[in-house]
Amino acid sequence: MPAKAQRTISLADRAGRPFECSIPSAAAAAPDGDDDGASASGAEGDDGAGPSPASLLRSLEGSCLYRIEDTWWTYELCFERHVRQFHREAGGAGGGGGGGVSSEFWLGRWGGGEADPAAAAAAAAAAAAAPSSPAPSSPAPSAPGPPSSYTVSIPDDRSALLGGGGGPSSAVSSTYGGGDPCDLLSGRPRTTDVRFVCHERPAPTAAPRPPTTREGAPPAPLLVQPPPNVILSAKELSTCSYEIVVGVDALCRHRGFRAAEPATATIECRPVVVVE
Repeated sequence: MPAKAQRTISLADRAGRPFECSIPSAAAAAPDGDDDGASASGAEGDDGAGPSPASLLRSLEGSCLYRIEDTWWTYELCFERHVRQFHREAGGAGGGGGGGVSSEFWLGRWGGGEADPAAAAAAAAAAAAAPSSPAPSSPAPSAPGPPSSYTVSIPDDRSALLGGGGGPSSAVSSTYGGGDPCDLLSGRPRTTDVRFVCHERPAPTAAPRPPTTREGAPPAPLLVQPPPNVILSAKELSTCSYEIVVGVDALCRHRGFRAAEPATATIECRPVVVVE
């Protein structure tokens, strides 16, 4: 293997003793074989035969995720089914329980398909799994019809990933189309771009507990495990065109979705023997 390029400079310490130091080049500092293990299409994993980014999304199967924006709208993403935006009143009739949905819009359906009443029960069951998940109301969400394609984007420079530098991040994207007609756009259906990114699950946190048990001994700590998948943002980019960014812990297993390791190198300095 050819030697890595380097340059030599002369320095002196505080006592004036001369040294020659070898400075590796930037190319020499890069780790050997840092090829990401993933092409731009994201078809492979770390070793060239691992799971693709799209296949790592299987951890979302059968789940619905929620996020409240501006204390008013709740965004609901049921994976490979639909995207919905709704507002729920603070209290129900008589002050008991949660209020009903006062307004809602279907922002897109998986595959852009039409509403399918046969899928309503499955979507409602998935939504009921979350404590505050409202069951979808009519029209029913779309059934898994013609699958939407996934687009995988992995930037060449991954130094900005995981919030490190504000640059582009790796993502698996898909469009949910065929939403409710938009009155402001001559009835054109609402659409939502859903972007899945790496988001490492936070460490468990300790929940508040009583200071002592009935026996007087401190209670065992109760750890709360954060969910592995979460909606990081939901917004309307333009009239009736939306974007939802979903953090997926499993995507962090793919090398193309992790922040690139910083390049490091060793500077070697040797004393110069001065012959009198």
